[in-house]
Amino acid sequence: MIYLAQIIYQNIQTSDDKKEICGISYDALVTGFVPIVLFISGYLINVKVKQINEKCRLIELEKYFYSLVTLLEKPLQSQIQEFIMFSDKLIEKKDQHLVLNENTSFHIEQFKEIDSKDLYDIFIKNKKGSIPEKTELYGKLRGGLDYIDSITKAKRKDFDFMNEKFIKYQEDYFKEIEITDESFRFMCSLSVLKEDDLFLREMGRIMSEWSSFSSPDVSFKDRTVAREMYIMPMIELCKKHIDDPRAVFIGNHIKRCIYALNNNDELKSFFSTHYTTQATKLQTSWLNINDALKKFDTMKKTSWVRWFIKTKQTNTII
Repeated sequence: MIYLAQIIYQNIQTSDDKKEICGISYDALVTGFVPIVLFISGYLINVKVKQINEKCRLIELEKYFYSLVTLLEKPLQSQIQEFIMFSDKLIEKKDQHLVLNENTSFHIEQFKEIDSKDLYDIFIKNKKGSIPEKTELYGKLRGGLDYIDSITKAKRKDFDFMNEKFIKYQEDYFKEIEITDESFRFMCSLSVLKEDDLFLREMGRIMSEWSSFSSPDVSFKDRTVAREMYIMPMIELCKKHIDDPRAVFIGNHIKRCIYALNNNDELKSFFSTHYTTQATKLQTSWLNINDALKKFDTMKKTSWVRWFIKTKQTNTII
Protein backbone atom coordinates (compact mmCIF):
# COMPACT_ATOMS: atom_id res chain seq x y z
CA MET A 1 0.00 0.00 0.00
CA ILE A 2 2.88 2.41 0.77
CA TYR A 3 4.45 1.62 -2.59
CA LEU A 4 1.16 2.39 -4.34
CA ALA A 5 0.89 5.71 -2.51
CA GLN A 6 4.44 6.68 -3.63
CA ILE A 7 3.57 6.00 -7.27
CA ILE A 8 0.38 8.00 -6.95
CA TYR A 9 2.28 10.88 -5.28
CA GLN A 10 4.94 10.93 -8.02
CA ASN A 11 2.28 10.95 -10.72
CA ILE A 12 0.49 13.76 -8.93
CA GLN A 13 3.69 15.86 -9.08
CA THR A 14 4.32 15.20 -12.77
CA SER A 15 0.73 15.65 -13.80
CA ASP A 16 -0.37 18.41 -11.48
CA ASP A 17 -1.00 20.83 -14.30
CA LYS A 18 -3.21 18.27 -16.05
CA LYS A 19 -5.09 17.20 -12.92
CA GLU A 20 -4.45 13.60 -13.97
CA ILE A 21 -2.63 10.60 -12.52
CA CYS A 22 -1.55 7.90 -14.93
CA GLY A 23 -4.12 9.20 -17.37
CA ILE A 24 -6.91 9.07 -14.78
CA SER A 25 -8.46 12.24 -13.52
CA TYR A 26 -7.63 13.21 -9.94
CA ASP A 27 -11.27 13.33 -8.91
CA ALA A 28 -12.01 9.88 -10.34
CA LEU A 29 -8.96 8.38 -8.65
CA VAL A 30 -9.86 9.82 -5.26
CA THR A 31 -13.44 8.63 -5.65
CA GLY A 32 -12.28 5.07 -6.36
CA PHE A 33 -9.32 4.99 -3.96
CA VAL A 34 -11.00 6.23 -0.77
CA PRO A 35 -13.54 3.36 -0.54
CA ILE A 36 -10.70 0.86 -0.98
CA VAL A 37 -8.73 2.47 1.83
CA LEU A 38 -11.79 2.55 4.06
CA PHE A 39 -12.57 -1.10 3.29
CA ILE A 40 -9.03 -2.24 4.07
CA SER A 41 -8.91 -0.12 7.23
CA GLY A 42 -12.26 -1.50 8.38
CA TYR A 43 -11.13 -5.04 7.71
CA LEU A 44 -7.90 -4.58 9.67
CA ILE A 45 -9.76 -2.95 12.56
CA ASN A 46 -12.28 -5.79 12.59
CA VAL A 47 -9.47 -8.38 12.68
CA LYS A 48 -7.81 -6.53 15.54
CA VAL A 49 -11.08 -6.29 17.48
CA LYS A 50 -11.59 -10.05 17.07
CA GLN A 51 -8.06 -10.69 18.32
CA ILE A 52 -8.67 -8.49 21.36
CA ASN A 53 -12.00 -10.21 22.07
CA GLU A 54 -10.34 -13.62 21.80
CA LYS A 55 -7.59 -12.57 24.22
CA CYS A 56 -10.22 -11.29 26.64
CA ARG A 57 -12.13 -14.57 26.34
CA LEU A 58 -9.04 -16.67 27.02
CA ILE A 59 -8.04 -14.51 29.99
CA GLU A 60 -11.51 -14.92 31.50
CA LEU A 61 -11.44 -18.65 30.75
CA GLU A 62 -8.07 -18.96 32.47
CA LYS A 63 -9.48 -17.26 35.59
CA TYR A 64 -12.46 -19.63 35.48
CA PHE A 65 -10.08 -22.59 35.29
CA TYR A 66 -8.15 -21.38 38.34
CA SER A 67 -11.45 -20.92 40.21
CA LEU A 68 -12.48 -24.50 39.43
CA VAL A 69 -9.20 -25.74 40.88
CA THR A 70 -9.82 -23.75 44.05
CA LEU A 71 -13.34 -25.18 44.37
CA LEU A 72 -12.02 -28.71 43.84
CA GLU A 73 -9.76 -28.65 46.91
CA LYS A 74 -12.39 -29.17 49.62
CA PRO A 75 -14.23 -32.19 48.09
CA LEU A 76 -10.92 -33.73 47.01
CA GLN A 77 -9.41 -33.49 50.51
CA SER A 78 -12.65 -34.84 51.94
CA GLN A 79 -12.48 -37.85 49.62
CA ILE A 80 -8.84 -38.45 50.52
CA GLN A 81 -9.74 -38.55 54.22
CA GLU A 82 -12.62 -40.91 53.51
CA PHE A 83 -10.30 -43.28 51.64
CA ILE A 84 -7.85 -43.25 54.55
CA MET A 85 -10.55 -43.89 57.18
CA PHE A 86 -12.08 -46.66 55.08
CA SER A 87 -8.64 -48.22 54.63
CA ASP A 88 -8.12 -48.22 58.42
CA LYS A 89 -11.57 -49.72 58.93
CA LEU A 90 -10.81 -52.60 56.57
CA ILE A 91 -7.86 -53.83 58.64
CA GLU A 92 -9.86 -53.99 61.88
CA LYS A 93 -10.16 -57.57 63.09
CA LYS A 94 -13.90 -57.63 63.62
CA ASP A 95 -17.15 -58.02 61.72
CA GLN A 96 -18.49 -54.80 60.28
CA HIS A 97 -20.87 -53.29 57.80
CA LEU A 98 -18.77 -51.76 55.04
CA VAL A 99 -19.81 -48.32 53.79
CA LEU A 100 -17.68 -45.97 51.70
CA ASN A 101 -18.98 -42.42 51.93
CA GLU A 102 -18.78 -40.49 48.67
CA ASN A 103 -18.58 -36.74 48.21
CA THR A 104 -20.97 -35.81 45.41
CA SER A 105 -18.97 -32.63 44.72
CA PHE A 106 -15.85 -34.65 43.99
CA HIS A 107 -15.75 -34.65 40.17
CA ILE A 108 -14.16 -32.70 37.32
CA GLU A 109 -17.03 -32.54 34.86
CA GLN A 110 -16.71 -28.75 34.56
CA PHE A 111 -13.03 -29.08 33.69
CA LYS A 112 -13.89 -31.51 30.91
CA GLU A 113 -16.31 -29.03 29.38
CA ILE A 114 -13.41 -26.66 28.59
CA ASP A 115 -12.15 -27.16 25.04
CA SER A 116 -8.65 -28.69 24.90
CA LYS A 117 -7.67 -26.20 22.18
CA ASP A 118 -8.50 -23.32 24.52
CA LEU A 119 -6.36 -24.91 27.24
CA TYR A 120 -3.52 -25.28 24.72
CA ASP A 121 -3.83 -21.59 23.80
CA ILE A 122 -3.91 -20.56 27.48
CA PHE A 123 -1.05 -22.66 28.80
CA ILE A 124 1.18 -23.13 25.75
CA LYS A 125 0.68 -20.31 23.21
CA ASN A 126 -0.01 -17.48 25.64
CA LYS A 127 2.74 -18.21 28.17
CA LYS A 128 6.39 -17.27 28.17
CA GLY A 129 9.07 -19.95 28.30
CA SER A 130 10.31 -22.77 26.12
CA ILE A 131 7.93 -25.24 24.50
CA PRO A 132 9.49 -28.27 26.30
CA GLU A 133 9.12 -26.56 29.69
CA LYS A 134 5.51 -25.54 29.06
CA THR A 135 4.69 -28.95 27.64
CA GLU A 136 6.04 -30.67 30.75
CA LEU A 137 4.01 -28.44 33.05
CA TYR A 138 0.89 -28.90 30.94
CA GLY A 139 1.42 -32.66 31.09
CA LYS A 140 1.54 -32.52 34.92
CA LEU A 141 -1.61 -30.43 34.97
CA ARG A 142 -3.60 -32.69 32.65
CA GLY A 143 -2.17 -35.84 34.20
CA GLY A 144 -3.35 -34.77 37.65
CA LEU A 145 -6.84 -33.96 36.39
CA ASP A 146 -7.05 -37.20 34.38
CA TYR A 147 -6.12 -39.28 37.44
CA ILE A 148 -8.75 -37.52 39.57
CA ASP A 149 -11.28 -38.21 36.81
CA SER A 150 -10.34 -41.90 36.73
CA ILE A 151 -10.84 -42.15 40.51
CA THR A 152 -14.26 -40.50 40.39
CA LYS A 153 -15.33 -43.00 37.73
CA ALA A 154 -13.84 -46.09 39.38
CA LYS A 155 -14.52 -45.58 43.08
CA ARG A 156 -18.12 -46.85 43.00
CA LYS A 157 -17.21 -49.77 40.74
CA ASP A 158 -14.26 -50.74 42.97
CA PHE A 159 -16.35 -50.61 46.13
CA ASP A 160 -19.21 -52.61 44.61
CA PHE A 161 -16.78 -55.30 43.47
CA MET A 162 -15.17 -55.50 46.91
CA ASN A 163 -18.49 -55.51 48.74
CA GLU A 164 -19.90 -58.22 46.50
CA LYS A 165 -16.93 -60.47 47.26
CA PHE A 166 -17.09 -59.58 50.95
CA ILE A 167 -20.76 -60.54 51.20
CA LYS A 168 -20.15 -63.80 49.33
CA TYR A 169 -17.33 -64.86 51.67
CA GLN A 170 -19.45 -63.92 54.68
CA GLU A 171 -22.32 -66.03 53.35
CA ASP A 172 -19.96 -68.96 52.71
CA TYR A 173 -18.69 -68.72 56.26
CA PHE A 174 -22.12 -68.61 57.92
CA LYS A 175 -23.34 -71.41 55.67
CA GLU A 176 -20.56 -73.72 56.86
CA ILE A 177 -21.12 -72.76 60.50
CA GLU A 178 -24.81 -73.57 60.10
CA ILE A 179 -23.99 -76.95 58.55
CA THR A 180 -21.79 -77.94 61.50
CA ASP A 181 -24.49 -76.85 63.95
CA GLU A 182 -27.25 -78.79 62.17
CA SER A 183 -24.97 -81.82 61.78
CA PHE A 184 -24.27 -81.87 65.51
CA ARG A 185 -27.97 -81.79 66.33
CA PHE A 186 -28.68 -84.51 63.79
CA MET A 187 -25.94 -86.74 65.21
CA CYS A 188 -27.32 -86.28 68.72
CA SER A 189 -30.83 -87.14 67.56
CA LEU A 190 -29.78 -90.49 66.12
CA SER A 191 -29.26 -92.01 69.55
CA VAL A 192 -28.97 -91.14 73.19
CA LEU A 193 -25.64 -89.45 73.82
CA LYS A 194 -23.41 -92.03 75.40
CA GLU A 195 -20.80 -91.37 78.04
CA ASP A 196 -18.08 -92.87 75.89
CA ASP A 197 -18.99 -90.76 72.81
CA LEU A 198 -16.15 -88.38 73.48
CA PHE A 199 -16.32 -86.68 70.09
CA LEU A 200 -19.94 -85.53 70.40
CA ARG A 201 -19.57 -84.64 74.09
CA GLU A 202 -16.48 -82.52 73.40
CA MET A 203 -18.10 -80.92 70.37
CA GLY A 204 -21.16 -80.04 72.47
CA ARG A 205 -18.95 -78.47 75.11
CA ILE A 206 -17.13 -76.31 72.53
CA MET A 207 -20.40 -75.13 71.00
CA SER A 208 -21.91 -74.38 74.40
CA GLU A 209 -18.95 -72.31 75.59
CA TRP A 210 -18.84 -70.41 72.32
CA SER A 211 -22.58 -69.60 72.19
CA SER A 212 -22.60 -68.54 75.85
CA PHE A 213 -19.81 -66.01 75.30
CA SER A 214 -20.96 -62.58 76.44
CA SER A 215 -19.40 -59.17 75.88
CA PRO A 216 -20.89 -55.65 75.65
CA ASP A 217 -18.60 -54.84 72.72
CA VAL A 218 -18.81 -57.89 70.48
CA SER A 219 -21.17 -60.76 69.70
CA PHE A 220 -20.19 -64.42 70.01
CA LYS A 221 -20.83 -64.64 66.24
CA ASP A 222 -18.04 -62.18 65.53
CA ARG A 223 -15.48 -63.90 63.32
CA THR A 224 -12.60 -63.19 65.69
CA VAL A 225 -14.47 -64.71 68.64
CA ALA A 226 -15.69 -67.61 66.51
CA ARG A 227 -12.19 -68.35 65.23
CA GLU A 228 -10.75 -68.44 68.74
CA MET A 229 -13.57 -70.17 70.65
CA TYR A 230 -15.14 -72.44 68.03
CA ILE A 231 -13.23 -72.93 64.78
CA MET A 232 -9.73 -73.61 66.10
CA PRO A 233 -10.91 -75.85 68.99
CA MET A 234 -13.04 -77.80 66.50
CA ILE A 235 -10.05 -78.28 64.20
CA GLU A 236 -8.05 -79.74 67.09
CA LEU A 237 -10.97 -81.98 68.09
CA CYS A 238 -11.36 -83.33 64.57
CA LYS A 239 -7.63 -84.05 64.36
CA LYS A 240 -7.84 -85.90 67.66
CA HIS A 241 -10.68 -88.11 66.35
CA ILE A 242 -9.42 -88.44 62.79
CA ASP A 243 -10.59 -92.08 62.62
CA ASP A 244 -14.18 -91.05 63.30
CA PRO A 245 -16.11 -90.40 60.01
CA ARG A 246 -18.16 -87.76 61.82
CA ALA A 247 -14.97 -85.88 62.69
CA VAL A 248 -13.85 -86.00 59.06
CA PHE A 249 -17.21 -84.62 57.92
CA ILE A 250 -17.26 -81.81 60.49
CA GLY A 251 -13.56 -81.08 59.92
CA ASN A 252 -14.11 -80.53 56.18
CA HIS A 253 -16.80 -77.92 56.84
CA ILE A 254 -14.70 -76.22 59.50
CA LYS A 255 -11.87 -75.97 56.97
CA ARG A 256 -14.26 -74.30 54.55
CA CYS A 257 -15.10 -71.80 57.32
CA ILE A 258 -11.41 -71.01 57.64
CA TYR A 259 -11.09 -70.73 53.87
CA ALA A 260 -13.96 -68.20 53.71
CA LEU A 261 -12.51 -66.19 56.60
CA ASN A 262 -9.05 -66.16 55.04
CA ASN A 263 -10.49 -65.02 51.72
CA ASN A 264 -12.25 -62.18 53.48
CA ASP A 265 -9.09 -61.18 55.34
CA GLU A 266 -7.08 -61.17 52.12
CA LEU A 267 -9.78 -59.21 50.32
CA LYS A 268 -9.91 -56.55 53.03
CA SER A 269 -6.13 -56.36 53.24
CA PHE A 270 -5.85 -55.89 49.48
CA PHE A 271 -8.45 -53.12 49.36
CA SER A 272 -7.04 -51.47 52.46
CA THR A 273 -3.77 -51.06 50.56
CA HIS A 274 -5.72 -50.07 47.43
CA TYR A 275 -7.53 -47.18 49.14
CA THR A 276 -4.39 -45.99 50.90
CA THR A 277 -2.63 -45.92 47.53
CA GLN A 278 -5.50 -44.01 45.94
CA ALA A 279 -5.46 -41.44 48.74
CA THR A 280 -1.71 -40.96 48.27
CA LYS A 281 -2.00 -40.62 44.49
CA LEU A 282 -4.89 -38.18 44.79
CA GLN A 283 -2.79 -35.99 47.08
CA THR A 284 0.16 -36.24 44.66
CA SER A 285 -2.12 -35.27 41.75
CA TRP A 286 -3.42 -32.28 43.69
CA LEU A 287 0.13 -31.10 44.46
CA ASN A 288 1.15 -31.53 40.80
CA ILE A 289 -1.83 -29.50 39.59
CA ASN A 290 -1.10 -26.64 41.97
CA ASP A 291 2.63 -26.72 41.30
CA ALA A 292 2.02 -26.50 37.54
CA LEU A 293 -0.45 -23.61 37.92
CA LYS A 294 1.91 -21.66 40.18
CA LYS A 295 4.69 -21.96 37.61
CA PHE A 296 2.35 -21.06 34.76
CA ASP A 297 1.30 -18.01 36.78
CA THR A 298 4.87 -16.70 36.65
CA MET A 299 4.99 -17.20 32.87
CA LYS A 300 2.20 -14.78 31.93
CA LYS A 301 2.96 -12.53 28.97
CA THR A 302 2.70 -8.78 29.52
CA SER A 303 -0.52 -7.64 27.87
CA TRP A 304 -2.38 -4.36 27.90
CA VAL A 305 -5.55 -6.42 27.44
CA ARG A 306 -4.91 -8.22 30.73
CA TRP A 307 -4.19 -4.84 32.38
CA PHE A 308 -7.38 -3.37 30.94
CA ILE A 309 -9.52 -6.24 32.23
CA LYS A 310 -7.97 -5.99 35.68
CA THR A 311 -8.51 -2.20 35.78
CA LYS A 312 -12.10 -2.59 34.57
CA GLN A 313 -12.87 -5.16 37.27
CA THR A 314 -11.29 -2.96 39.97
CA ASN A 315 -13.39 0.01 38.90
CA THR A 316 -16.52 -2.15 38.86
CA ILE A 317 -15.87 -3.29 42.45
CA ILE A 318 -15.30 0.31 43.56
